[in-house]
Amino acid sequence: MTKVNYQNKTLIAYLLGTLPAAETEHFDELSFTDDEFAEALRAAEKDLIDAFVQGELPSDELEKFNSFFLVSSLRREKVEFAKAFQIYAGKNIKEISAASKPHRTRGGLFAALKIFAAPHPFLQWGFAAAILALIFFGGRQWLENDRLREQSNDLEAKREALSAREQELQIQLDNERTTNSETEKELAAVHVERELLEQKLKEEKTQKEEMIAAQKQTVEQPPVPIATVKPRIAFFVLTPALRGNSQIQSLLVSRQTDFLALRVELEADSYPAYRVALVDQTTNRTLWQSGKLKTKKGGANNALNVRFPAKLVKPQIYSVEVSGIGAGGLENISSYPFKVVQK
Repeated sequence: MTKVNYQNKTLIAYLLGTLPAAETEHFDELSFTDDEFAEALRAAEKDLIDAFVQGELPSDELEKFNSFFLVSSLRREKVEFAKAFQIYAGKNIKEISAASKPHRTRGGLFAALKIFAAPHPFLQWGFAAAILALIFFGGRQWLENDRLREQSNDLEAKREALSAREQELQIQLDNERTTNSETEKELAAVHVERELLEQKLKEEKTQKEEMIAAQKQTVEQPPVPIATVKPRIAFFVLTPALRGNSQIQSLLVSRQTDFLALRVELEADSYPAYRVALVDQTTNRTLWQSGKLKTKKGGANNALNVRFPAKLVKPQIYSVEVSGIGAGGLENISSYPFKVVQK
């Protein structure tokens, strides 16, 4: 993926809900699919909260901060923690300043060290700032470490449950020795979800290891639990259309669904990589497009696993267009029409 420089002003506007709808939808998708964007967004959010706590927000941004940003309970908890930390840090600065006041000393060894007791504001405030930074980064890393630990435990438990269910369904298919379409669909959905969770677990493990390494150089602070919001995902399997069969597959999608995860089974695996596009059949407009994809083995055929926001679709007919990527470029090889039915 090409590296993008995200403007802090644009990220602040997104956090305050003042971006146009098209840009907001694009940023919503990037926050789930682009790690670089998610990191930049977290940094902008911290800057915004710091400016609010320190009373530095302009009046127009302050109004949006109170009416839009603070609607989220998780964001309110972050603001409360920042306020508490500011009070705690201010108290420690006073104690450090009091301890740094000059004292009269006699000659000898302590007289040689009089520079530390002399009224040098630059040295005193530099020392206080260093202590404050040490406390701040230590507390923040403890918070991140605790969040990663909770998420890793939840993901590990889900992965074990999904692996057990996957094995149970595979055994059921082997014993029956017949093609059971409903069982295959459930097995494919479980397979896709397990792969997504394993990828997420791997990312969380990497972040946790980085936090532990950084934590060795910081001051320990009590962990503060942070709630996590888990996306709701609907799983479906798209199979190649049988010859002479014009029936369109229907996908039953709930209004509360956040993402659609599709397993697109291929008739033949003849390319080193593929690209998948979601097309509106009414307007013939491409609504979403993947990057380069590799096939995954599972069930009877090799397949491609994709995921996109559920808000891109509404009750009507769409198609998933699969293109092979070869030496000559893109070549359209398969089309999978389907109808979205909302419940």
